[in-house]
Amino acid sequence: MLKGVQIKLNPTPEQEAKLWKHVDGFRAAYNWGLAEQMRRFERGERHLSDYELRDMFKAHIVTDEFLQGCSVNGLCVAIFDLGQAYRRFFEHLREHPDEKYSQKKIERSIRTGKPLTNYDMIAHPKFKVKRYAAPVFGIQNDKLSFYGEGKGVSISSVGKVKYRTREELPEGSRRGKFYNPRVSCTANGKWVLSFAFDAVSESIELNDYGMGIDMGVKVTADVSCEGKHKVYENINKSGDVKKLEKRKKRLQRRASRQAKGSKGQKRTYREIGRLEQRIANIRRDFRHKTTTEIVDRLPKTIVLEDLNIRGMMKNRHLARAIGEQGLYTIRSYIRYKAEARGIRVQYADRFYPSSKKCSVCGSIKTDLKLKDRKYVCHTCGAVMDRDSNASRNLELLAVLA
Repeated sequence: MLKGVQIKLNPTPEQEAKLWKHVDGFRAAYNWGLAEQMRRFERGERHLSDYELRDMFKAHIVTDEFLQGCSVNGLCVAIFDLGQAYRRFFEHLREHPDEKYSQKKIERSIRTGKPLTNYDMIAHPKFKVKRYAAPVFGIQNDKLSFYGEGKGVSISSVGKVKYRTREELPEGSRRGKFYNPRVSCTANGKWVLSFAFDAVSESIELNDYGMGIDMGVKVTADVSCEGKHKVYENINKSGDVKKLEKRKKRLQRRASRQAKGSKGQKRTYREIGRLEQRIANIRRDFRHKTTTEIVDRLPKTIVLEDLNIRGMMKNRHLARAIGEQGLYTIRSYIRYKAEARGIRVQYADRFYPSSKKCSVCGSIKTDLKLKDRKYVCHTCGAVMDRDSNASRNLELLAVLA
Protein backbone atom coordinates (compact mmCIF):
# COMPACT_ATOMS: atom_id res chain seq x y z
CA MET A 1 0.00 0.00 0.00
CA LEU A 2 1.32 3.43 -0.95
CA LYS A 3 1.22 6.18 1.67
CA GLY A 4 1.50 9.84 0.72
CA VAL A 5 3.49 12.24 2.90
CA GLN A 6 3.96 15.99 2.94
CA ILE A 7 6.78 17.53 4.99
CA LYS A 8 7.61 21.18 5.49
CA LEU A 9 11.04 22.36 4.35
CA ASN A 10 13.05 25.07 6.11
CA PRO A 11 15.59 26.19 3.49
CA THR A 12 18.18 28.89 4.01
CA PRO A 13 17.96 32.02 1.79
CA GLU A 14 20.67 30.58 -0.48
CA GLN A 15 18.83 27.27 -0.75
CA GLU A 16 15.52 29.03 -1.43
CA ALA A 17 17.11 30.85 -4.36
CA LYS A 18 18.22 27.47 -5.73
CA LEU A 19 14.72 26.07 -5.26
CA TRP A 20 13.25 28.92 -7.31
CA LYS A 21 15.94 28.28 -9.93
CA HIS A 22 14.76 24.67 -10.17
CA VAL A 23 11.12 25.78 -10.46
CA ASP A 24 11.99 28.00 -13.44
CA GLY A 25 14.16 25.30 -14.99
CA PHE A 26 11.46 22.66 -14.58
CA ARG A 27 8.95 24.87 -16.37
CA ALA A 28 11.46 25.66 -19.14
CA ALA A 29 12.26 21.96 -19.64
CA TYR A 30 8.57 21.11 -20.03
CA ASN A 31 8.04 23.94 -22.53
CA TRP A 32 11.15 22.92 -24.51
CA GLY A 33 9.92 19.35 -24.83
CA LEU A 34 6.44 20.47 -25.89
CA ALA A 35 7.84 22.86 -28.50
CA GLU A 36 10.12 20.11 -29.87
CA GLN A 37 7.26 17.61 -30.21
CA MET A 38 5.09 20.22 -31.93
CA ARG A 39 7.89 21.12 -34.36
CA ARG A 40 8.34 17.46 -35.27
CA PHE A 41 4.61 17.09 -35.89
CA GLU A 42 4.57 20.13 -38.18
CA ARG A 43 7.49 18.68 -40.17
CA GLY A 44 5.71 15.34 -40.49
CA GLU A 45 8.17 13.46 -38.27
CA ARG A 46 7.21 10.77 -35.78
CA HIS A 47 6.41 11.47 -32.13
CA LEU A 48 9.42 10.85 -29.88
CA SER A 49 9.21 8.55 -26.87
CA ASP A 50 9.99 9.83 -23.38
CA TYR A 51 13.50 8.40 -23.35
CA GLU A 52 14.35 9.64 -26.86
CA LEU A 53 13.22 13.14 -25.93
CA ARG A 54 15.13 12.92 -22.63
CA ASP A 55 18.38 12.11 -24.48
CA MET A 56 17.84 15.10 -26.78
CA PHE A 57 17.14 17.31 -23.78
CA LYS A 58 20.35 16.24 -22.03
CA ALA A 59 22.29 17.37 -25.11
CA HIS A 60 20.35 20.64 -25.12
CA ILE A 61 21.14 21.44 -21.46
CA VAL A 62 24.84 21.83 -22.28
CA THR A 63 24.12 24.78 -24.58
CA ASP A 64 21.35 26.42 -22.52
CA GLU A 65 22.74 28.90 -19.98
CA PHE A 66 19.34 29.34 -18.33
CA LEU A 67 19.35 25.72 -17.17
CA GLN A 68 22.87 25.75 -15.78
CA GLY A 69 22.98 25.03 -12.04
CA CYS A 70 19.86 22.84 -12.08
CA SER A 71 19.82 19.11 -11.47
CA VAL A 72 19.78 17.31 -14.82
CA ASN A 73 17.91 14.32 -13.41
CA GLY A 74 15.32 16.61 -11.81
CA LEU A 75 14.71 18.48 -15.08
CA CYS A 76 14.24 15.19 -16.93
CA VAL A 77 11.21 14.53 -14.70
CA ALA A 78 9.50 17.37 -16.62
CA ILE A 79 10.09 15.45 -19.86
CA PHE A 80 8.37 12.39 -18.40
CA ASP A 81 5.51 14.61 -17.17
CA LEU A 82 5.10 15.82 -20.74
CA GLY A 83 5.03 12.22 -21.95
CA GLN A 84 2.25 11.45 -19.48
CA ALA A 85 0.30 14.49 -20.71
CA TYR A 86 0.62 13.30 -24.31
CA ARG A 87 -0.56 9.81 -23.36
CA ARG A 88 -3.70 11.33 -21.83
CA PHE A 89 -4.16 13.35 -25.02
CA PHE A 90 -3.85 10.30 -27.29
CA GLU A 91 -6.19 8.33 -25.05
CA HIS A 92 -8.79 11.08 -25.35
CA LEU A 93 -8.47 10.97 -29.15
CA ARG A 94 -9.05 7.21 -29.16
CA GLU A 95 -12.08 7.39 -26.87
CA HIS A 96 -13.63 10.52 -28.43
CA PRO A 97 -12.54 10.70 -32.08
CA ASP A 98 -15.39 13.09 -32.95
CA GLU A 99 -14.71 15.55 -30.10
CA LYS A 100 -11.47 17.20 -31.14
CA TYR A 101 -12.30 20.83 -30.31
CA SER A 102 -14.43 22.37 -27.60
CA GLN A 103 -17.43 24.48 -28.52
CA LYS A 104 -15.73 27.53 -27.03
CA LYS A 105 -12.71 27.11 -29.31
CA ILE A 106 -14.92 26.66 -32.36
CA GLU A 107 -16.92 29.82 -31.60
CA ARG A 108 -13.73 31.82 -31.06
CA SER A 109 -12.34 30.57 -34.39
CA ILE A 110 -15.47 31.69 -36.19
CA ARG A 111 -15.45 35.06 -34.44
CA THR A 112 -11.77 35.84 -35.05
CA GLY A 113 -11.36 34.10 -38.42
CA LYS A 114 -8.29 32.19 -37.20
CA PRO A 115 -8.14 28.49 -38.13
CA LEU A 116 -8.00 25.88 -35.37
CA THR A 117 -4.67 24.13 -34.84
CA ASN A 118 -3.62 20.92 -33.12
CA TYR A 119 -2.65 22.99 -30.08
CA ASP A 120 -6.33 23.95 -29.68
CA MET A 121 -7.47 20.33 -29.46
CA ILE A 122 -9.08 19.07 -26.26
CA ALA A 123 -6.57 17.62 -23.74
CA HIS A 124 -3.55 18.72 -25.81
CA PRO A 125 -0.61 19.65 -23.52
CA LYS A 126 -0.29 23.41 -22.97
CA PHE A 127 2.76 25.59 -22.42
CA LYS A 128 3.40 26.52 -18.80
CA VAL A 129 3.28 30.31 -18.28
CA LYS A 130 5.29 31.64 -15.34
CA ARG A 131 2.45 33.83 -14.13
CA TYR A 132 -0.06 30.97 -13.87
CA ALA A 133 1.98 27.77 -13.54
CA ALA A 134 2.24 26.15 -10.12
CA PRO A 135 5.68 26.68 -8.51
CA VAL A 136 6.75 23.04 -8.38
CA PHE A 137 9.55 20.79 -9.62
CA GLY A 138 10.19 17.06 -9.53
CA ILE A 139 12.99 14.93 -8.13
CA GLN A 140 14.13 11.59 -9.50
CA ASN A 141 12.93 8.74 -7.29
CA ASP A 142 16.36 7.41 -6.36
CA LYS A 143 17.87 10.85 -5.75
CA LEU A 144 15.89 11.58 -2.56
CA SER A 145 17.56 10.68 0.74
CA PHE A 146 17.16 11.64 4.39
CA TYR A 147 19.81 12.21 7.05
CA GLY A 148 18.57 11.00 10.40
CA GLU A 149 15.36 12.07 12.11
CA GLY A 150 14.66 15.67 11.10
CA LYS A 151 18.31 16.45 10.36
CA GLY A 152 17.81 17.14 6.70
CA VAL A 153 16.82 15.86 3.28
CA SER A 154 19.23 15.81 0.37
CA ILE A 155 17.95 17.49 -2.82
CA SER A 156 20.16 17.38 -5.90
CA SER A 157 21.93 20.69 -6.70
CA VAL A 158 20.31 22.30 -3.64
CA GLY A 159 22.00 20.53 -0.74
CA LYS A 160 20.85 19.22 2.61
CA VAL A 161 17.67 21.07 3.55
CA LYS A 162 16.24 20.95 7.06
CA TYR A 163 12.66 19.79 7.40
CA ARG A 164 9.90 19.38 9.97
CA THR A 165 7.16 16.77 10.07
CA ARG A 166 4.99 14.73 12.40
CA GLU A 167 4.79 11.86 9.93
CA GLU A 168 6.60 8.62 10.63
CA LEU A 169 9.02 8.17 7.75
CA PRO A 170 10.04 4.61 6.80
CA GLU A 171 13.08 3.11 8.45
CA GLY A 172 16.17 3.25 6.28
CA SER A 173 14.81 6.24 4.40
CA ARG A 174 18.22 6.93 2.90
CA ARG A 175 18.01 3.63 1.00
CA GLY A 176 14.24 3.56 0.68
CA LYS A 177 12.29 3.84 -2.55
CA PHE A 178 10.07 6.87 -2.97
CA TYR A 179 7.46 7.58 -5.60
CA ASN A 180 6.93 10.86 -7.44
CA PRO A 181 8.75 13.23 -5.05
CA ARG A 182 7.87 16.89 -5.68
CA VAL A 183 8.92 20.18 -4.12
CA SER A 184 6.36 22.99 -4.26
CA CYS A 185 5.86 26.46 -2.84
CA THR A 186 2.47 27.26 -1.31
CA ALA A 187 0.64 30.57 -1.63
CA ASN A 188 1.93 31.71 1.77
CA GLY A 189 5.55 31.16 0.74
CA LYS A 190 6.13 27.81 2.51
CA TRP A 191 8.12 25.06 0.80
CA VAL A 192 6.71 21.53 0.91
CA LEU A 193 8.18 18.18 -0.10
CA SER A 194 5.61 15.53 -1.05
CA PHE A 195 6.20 11.89 -1.96
CA ALA A 196 4.80 8.40 -1.47
CA PHE A 197 6.36 5.21 -0.17
CA ASP A 198 5.40 1.61 0.43
CA ALA A 199 3.77 1.24 3.84
CA VAL A 200 2.97 -2.04 5.55
CA SER A 201 -0.72 -2.27 6.41
CA GLU A 202 -1.34 -3.64 9.87
CA SER A 203 -3.97 -6.32 10.48
CA ILE A 204 -6.76 -4.74 12.55
CA GLU A 205 -9.68 -6.56 14.10
CA LEU A 206 -12.90 -5.05 12.78
CA ASN A 207 -16.27 -4.79 14.49
CA ASP A 208 -19.15 -6.91 13.29
CA TYR A 209 -21.45 -4.11 12.14
CA GLY A 210 -21.94 -1.89 9.10
CA MET A 211 -21.96 1.86 8.60
CA GLY A 212 -23.93 4.11 6.27
CA ILE A 213 -22.75 7.62 5.36
CA ASP A 214 -24.95 10.23 3.73
CA MET A 215 -22.98 13.23 2.44
CA GLY A 216 -24.51 16.53 1.45
CA VAL A 217 -24.30 20.31 1.42
CA LYS A 218 -26.24 21.27 4.53
CA VAL A 219 -24.08 18.96 6.67
CA THR A 220 -20.85 17.31 5.62
CA ALA A 221 -21.88 13.80 6.64
CA ASP A 222 -24.59 12.03 8.58
CA VAL A 223 -23.15 8.75 9.85
CA SER A 224 -25.40 5.90 10.95
CA CYS A 225 -23.78 3.04 12.85
CA GLU A 226 -25.46 0.50 15.15
CA GLY A 227 -28.65 2.53 14.89
CA LYS A 228 -26.98 5.68 16.25
CA HIS A 229 -26.41 8.85 14.26
CA LYS A 230 -23.61 11.37 14.33
CA VAL A 231 -23.73 14.56 12.28
CA TYR A 232 -20.59 16.36 11.06
CA GLU A 233 -21.45 19.99 10.39
CA ASN A 234 -20.40 21.93 7.31
CA ILE A 235 -17.04 23.60 8.04
CA ASN A 236 -17.82 26.35 5.50
CA LYS A 237 -20.62 27.58 7.79
CA SER A 238 -18.25 28.06 10.73
CA GLY A 239 -17.35 31.55 11.95
CA ASP A 240 -13.64 31.22 11.10
CA VAL A 241 -14.22 30.37 7.44
CA LYS A 242 -16.96 32.97 7.03
CA LYS A 243 -14.71 35.68 8.47
CA LEU A 244 -11.85 34.74 6.13
CA GLU A 245 -14.16 34.58 3.11
CA LYS A 246 -15.55 38.02 3.92
CA ARG A 247 -12.04 39.43 4.21
CA LYS A 248 -11.05 37.81 0.90
CA LYS A 249 -14.00 39.41 -0.91
CA ARG A 250 -13.05 42.80 0.48
CA LEU A 251 -9.48 42.39 -0.78
CA GLN A 252 -10.70 41.24 -4.19
CA ARG A 253 -12.80 44.40 -4.52
CA ARG A 254 -9.76 46.46 -3.54
CA ALA A 255 -7.60 44.69 -6.16
CA SER A 256 -10.19 45.36 -8.89
CA ARG A 257 -9.98 49.10 -8.19
CA GLN A 258 -6.17 49.25 -8.16
CA ALA A 259 -4.08 49.96 -11.24
CA LYS A 260 -3.42 46.80 -13.22
CA GLY A 261 0.10 45.49 -12.62
CA SER A 262 0.92 48.07 -9.95
CA LYS A 263 2.87 47.20 -6.81
CA GLY A 264 -0.21 47.78 -4.69
CA GLN A 265 -2.28 45.33 -6.73
CA LYS A 266 0.47 42.70 -6.61
CA ARG A 267 0.70 43.13 -2.84
CA THR A 268 -3.08 42.72 -2.55
CA TYR A 269 -3.04 39.57 -4.68
CA ARG A 270 -0.31 38.09 -2.49
CA GLU A 271 -2.48 38.71 0.56
CA ILE A 272 -5.45 37.11 -1.22
CA GLY A 273 -3.30 34.08 -1.99
CA ARG A 274 -2.32 33.73 1.66
CA LEU A 275 -5.97 33.91 2.71
CA GLU A 276 -6.98 31.28 0.14
CA GLN A 277 -4.20 29.02 1.38
CA ARG A 278 -5.37 29.45 4.97
CA ILE A 279 -8.97 28.63 4.04
CA ALA A 280 -7.82 25.57 2.08
CA ASN A 281 -5.77 24.40 5.07
CA ILE A 282 -8.80 24.70 7.39
CA ARG A 283 -10.96 22.67 5.01
CA ARG A 284 -8.30 20.01 4.43
CA ASP A 285 -7.65 19.66 8.16
CA PHE A 286 -11.38 19.26 8.82
CA ARG A 287 -11.79 16.65 6.09
CA HIS A 288 -8.87 14.58 7.33
CA LYS A 289 -9.96 14.69 10.97
CA THR A 290 -13.57 13.87 10.08
CA THR A 291 -12.76 10.94 7.81
CA THR A 292 -10.19 9.55 10.26
CA GLU A 293 -12.72 9.68 13.09
CA ILE A 294 -15.26 7.87 10.90
CA VAL A 295 -13.05 4.98 9.81
CA ASP A 296 -11.49 4.61 13.30
CA ARG A 297 -14.84 3.17 14.46
CA LEU A 298 -13.70 0.11 12.46
CA PRO A 299 -16.95 -1.14 10.93
CA LYS A 300 -16.87 -4.24 8.79
CA THR A 301 -18.45 -2.47 5.81
CA ILE A 302 -19.03 1.17 4.82
CA VAL A 303 -21.70 2.04 2.27
CA LEU A 304 -21.60 5.40 0.47
CA GLU A 305 -23.85 6.99 -2.10
CA ASP A 306 -22.63 6.90 -5.70
CA LEU A 307 -23.11 10.63 -6.23
CA ASN A 308 -23.01 12.13 -9.72
CA ILE A 309 -20.80 15.00 -8.59
CA ARG A 310 -19.99 16.16 -12.12
CA GLY A 311 -23.69 16.47 -12.87
CA MET A 312 -24.34 18.20 -9.55
CA MET A 313 -21.70 20.81 -10.40
CA LYS A 314 -23.75 21.84 -13.43
CA ASN A 315 -26.42 23.22 -11.11
CA ARG A 316 -25.49 26.90 -10.91
CA HIS A 317 -27.33 27.30 -7.61
CA LEU A 318 -25.38 24.55 -5.85
CA ALA A 319 -22.08 24.38 -7.75
CA ARG A 320 -20.16 26.68 -5.41
CA ALA A 321 -21.43 25.01 -2.24
CA ILE A 322 -20.62 21.55 -3.62
CA GLY A 323 -17.15 22.65 -4.69
CA GLU A 324 -16.38 24.15 -1.28
CA GLN A 325 -17.69 21.05 0.48
CA GLY A 326 -15.32 18.78 -1.45
CA LEU A 327 -17.61 15.75 -1.60
CA TYR A 328 -15.37 13.84 -3.99
CA THR A 329 -12.30 14.52 -1.83
CA ILE A 330 -14.07 13.34 1.32
CA ARG A 331 -15.20 10.18 -0.44
CA SER A 332 -11.66 9.44 -1.65
CA TYR A 333 -10.27 10.03 1.87
CA ILE A 334 -12.76 7.55 3.32
CA ARG A 335 -11.93 5.01 0.64
CA TYR A 336 -8.15 4.97 1.03
CA LYS A 337 -8.22 5.16 4.84
CA ALA A 338 -10.73 2.31 4.98
CA GLU A 339 -8.62 0.18 2.64
CA ALA A 340 -5.59 0.74 4.88
CA ARG A 341 -7.58 -0.71 7.80
CA GLY A 342 -9.06 -3.59 5.83
CA ILE A 343 -12.58 -2.12 5.79
CA ARG A 344 -14.75 -2.94 2.79
CA VAL A 345 -16.20 0.11 1.02
CA GLN A 346 -19.27 -0.27 -1.17
CA TYR A 347 -21.37 2.18 -3.17
CA ALA A 348 -25.14 2.12 -3.32
CA ASP A 349 -26.65 2.17 -6.78
CA ARG A 350 -26.91 5.70 -8.14
CA PHE A 351 -30.69 5.39 -8.39
CA TYR A 352 -31.16 3.75 -4.98
CA PRO A 353 -33.85 5.87 -3.17
CA SER A 354 -31.95 6.32 0.10
CA SER A 355 -33.70 9.62 0.85
CA LYS A 356 -37.18 8.64 -0.38
CA LYS A 357 -37.29 5.24 1.32
CA CYS A 358 -38.56 4.98 4.89
CA SER A 359 -35.93 3.33 7.08
CA VAL A 360 -38.69 2.05 9.43
CA CYS A 361 -41.25 0.41 7.16
CA GLY A 362 -39.52 0.48 3.76
CA SER A 363 -42.21 2.42 1.86
CA ILE A 364 -41.18 4.87 -0.87
CA LYS A 365 -42.22 8.52 -0.70
CA THR A 366 -42.25 9.59 -4.35
CA ASP A 367 -43.24 13.22 -3.73
CA LEU A 368 -40.20 14.07 -1.57
CA LYS A 369 -38.62 17.36 -2.67
CA LEU A 370 -35.13 18.74 -2.12
CA LYS A 371 -36.44 21.48 0.17
CA ASP A 372 -38.08 18.93 2.49
CA ARG A 373 -35.58 18.55 5.34
CA LYS A 374 -37.92 16.42 7.46
CA TYR A 375 -38.98 12.98 6.30
CA VAL A 376 -42.59 12.18 7.16
CA CYS A 377 -43.72 8.68 6.23
CA HIS A 378 -47.35 8.52 5.08
CA THR A 379 -47.49 4.77 5.76
CA CYS A 380 -46.19 4.33 9.31
CA GLY A 381 -46.15 7.97 10.43
CA ALA A 382 -42.42 8.04 11.24
CA VAL A 383 -40.89 11.52 11.41
CA MET A 384 -37.13 11.94 11.16
CA ASP A 385 -34.39 14.08 9.65
CA ARG A 386 -33.99 13.58 5.92
CA ASP A 387 -30.22 12.92 6.07
CA SER A 388 -30.54 10.60 9.08
CA ASN A 389 -33.14 8.57 7.21
CA ALA A 390 -30.83 8.27 4.20
CA SER A 391 -27.79 7.22 6.27
CA ARG A 392 -29.93 4.62 8.09
CA ASN A 393 -31.00 3.12 4.76
CA LEU A 394 -27.37 2.95 3.68
CA GLU A 395 -26.47 1.26 6.96
CA LEU A 396 -29.11 -1.40 6.29
CA LEU A 397 -27.41 -2.09 2.97
CA ALA A 398 -24.08 -2.46 4.80
CA VAL A 399 -25.60 -4.97 7.20
CA LEU A 400 -26.93 -7.06 4.32
CA ALA A 401 -23.59 -6.89 2.43
